[in-house]
Amino acid sequence: MSDDTPSALERADVPVDAAVAERVVEDAGVSIDDLADVLTVLDAELRGLHSEFEREHDYVTVEGRRAYVVDREAWEAVVEGFDLDSALVDTARRAHTEQARLLVDAAVSDVRFDDSDVGIVVGVETAEEMS
Repeated sequence: MSDDTPSALERADVPVDAAVAERVVEDAGVSIDDLADVLTVLDAELRGLHSEFEREHDYVTVEGRRAYVVDREAWEAVVEGFDLDSALVDTARRAHTEQARLLVDAAVSDVRFDDSDVGIVVGVETAEEMS
């Protein structure tokens, strides 16, 4: 593959950076292509939940993405309707959480993560169009 060929994650156009996705798949035993597919499926679902998350959870907006700080139950509610491999779902959760933590850290905000928190990241332009 040449350097100018987009990766599976870049083609997926999801709000998780390729570097974050590559880090979380290293020890997960899943492929970056499979993770990109799951992130794409979940992104479509998350766009529809943007308004709900905005009302119910703390968030920051950075670099065209909104990072929500949610509990594990909120994450489980998003993924429960899908028949997805549990290793992929776990890896997607880790990717979203790591990306959200990075965005929260970059924001000038009072929003904080606890150890038990999960992150959910949604593109702002897409999310606002859907709300």
